[in-house]
Amino acid sequence: MNLEPSIEIALAFDSHAFRGASITVQSVINSTPKSTALRFHLFTKNLTSTQTAFLQQFSRNHPGVSMVCHTIDDSMFSDCKSLHGNFMTYARILLPDLILADRLLYLDSDLLINEDLSLLWQTDLQNQPIGAVSLTSLQWSNDNTFLNSLGIPLDAPYFNAGVLLIDSSRWRAERTGEKLKELAKIHGRNLPSVDQTLLNLAYHEKFVNLDPKWNQHVYAGYPMKPVVPGILHFLGSPKPWDFWSMRLHMAQSLFDRIVRETKIQIPSLTLGEILRSPIKVFRSSRSLLRVAKARFQNR
Repeated sequence: MNLEPSIEIALAFDSHAFRGASITVQSVINSTPKSTALRFHLFTKNLTSTQTAFLQQFSRNHPGVSMVCHTIDDSMFSDCKSLHGNFMTYARILLPDLILADRLLYLDSDLLINEDLSLLWQTDLQNQPIGAVSLTSLQWSNDNTFLNSLGIPLDAPYFNAGVLLIDSSRWRAERTGEKLKELAKIHGRNLPSVDQTLLNLAYHEKFVNLDPKWNQHVYAGYPMKPVVPGILHFLGSPKPWDFWSMRLHMAQSLFDRIVRETKIQIPSLTLGEILRSPIKVFRSSRSLLRVAKARFQNR
């Protein structure tokens, strides 16, 4: 089989996000033609050998799929605001310097892909360093006060950084990673949306607004909007694959149907995840109550 040039895909996650990351990886493979080569760059932290083996099986079972697994040290961001107690999210701003490719597709670990990603990969970035989806202006984001105080107008477009198409060559030539790390040192404790704030600070005028289908926001406590083939992004908590979500997620039936039809394997729970569950439930209790209330109101 003659394969097309590889799509270079990067994820960065720790053991807390392993289940979501495994679903993202499988859904990419399932939705991409076998004639397209996929190279996954998995930057991980604290995965068990069982979890690593679970991910690596997909490269053995699918021709044209390869996986490069790396560990990553996120301690350089320990002085920044954390995301639920960890700093792996900041790894996103390191990846274009660590992966020697001309173009890179970054994916969050809470996505479900149901469209051929080669269509996204071929997007013309129009001489801009990144492509992302903006569905709103700064005014309606959690970063409005902070970024506006730094001179960004409230009507400026604001993008979600869960799906990023990156011109890595330009990123490196403009020393973007170094600039973002410096901004993290300056503003670290005050970043409302952690590294997403940094990216919008640096690129609010320098990004291509991708087709919205490549980052369709799905929230646990809101009724589903019509979805089209592309990428579903399960924002907030709980996720439909969280065993403590009590099946309350508004998109649970859609998620279950796609998983069943595409034969995605949901990883078995580990003892560590079960032991951490009370902490996750406590941390997300307000979200869980809000989702439960919305769920029963819509019955």
